[in-house]
Amino acid sequence: MRQIPTPKKPLVKWVARTLAALLAGGAALAAAGGDAQAQQTTFHLDRLEVPGAPDDGLVLFRPETQRLQTFYAQLGLGLSVDPLRTANITQDPSTLRASPTNAVNTQLLTYLSAGFELFDRLTLGFTFPVTWEQAGTVPAAPSISNPFNQSVTQTTFNLGTPAAGDTRIDGRYTFARADDRSWAFGGQLSVWAPTGGGSLTNFGGDNGFRWMPMVTGEWRPIQRFPWPIFIANSGVDFRPLASIGDPGNQTGNRSGLGIGPEWLLAVGALLPIAGDK
Repeated sequence: MRQIPTPKKPLVKWVARTLAALLAGGAALAAAGGDAQAQQTTFHLDRLEVPGAPDDGLVLFRPETQRLQTFYAQLGLGLSVDPLRTANITQDPSTLRASPTNAVNTQLLTYLSAGFELFDRLTLGFTFPVTWEQAGTVPAAPSISNPFNQSVTQTTFNLGTPAAGDTRIDGRYTFARADDRSWAFGGQLSVWAPTGGGSLTNFGGDNGFRWMPMVTGEWRPIQRFPWPIFIANSGVDFRPLASIGDPGNQTGNRSGLGIGPEWLLAVGALLPIAGDK
């Protein structure tokens, strides 16, 4: 059994400096897009965060890296069905009766991921989502309680054009790992560059300073088929505040949907079939 070397202190310090620079860089990018943020009327609607690294699952981040220094790239395809219901954005009875069930019916997306895995511990990468097609219907406006009545509020959306999303930049590190790689624990810091700032009315990006610290862990009780790898992720996604309508009741018509920081928890399992693939 090969002994996995313990990271040296200079490497740990370098990782800490890299993560600090990642956080500072994300704040600077968000500050640079401050003018666009003031005009933002929509937000990032897609709920999937594609991990993107070679050994990750479709939705689960793993504290696992390639033994050799590795450059990776991948392109994923996604379809979101009924991501935004009319009842989630307005509670006005007359608007609901006159409108379809869903404000957004479908989204067709791509996820471009690329990066490096270094020292069998560190992953530096990015993921850039683009929504190429969005279908839906703007709710009817029979009353002032409709959040899309432009004579009353600023909230509008347009599904006729593609929408670039914000680019997620990841710094990930495996802090502890068994010699036989049967278990591992890691952490990561992600920040979003506001590349979706041009999609102000079609659910592209949040266009603000967004960051997420997260811990990851995995365990495989027996290192052979058919035993799965159990994986858990937990983190806090500090999203910028955004809303459709007036959920905070600032105008006296409480109705709409608010978006803000949220806790993320994911638990699942992977089943390697041949050669741990």
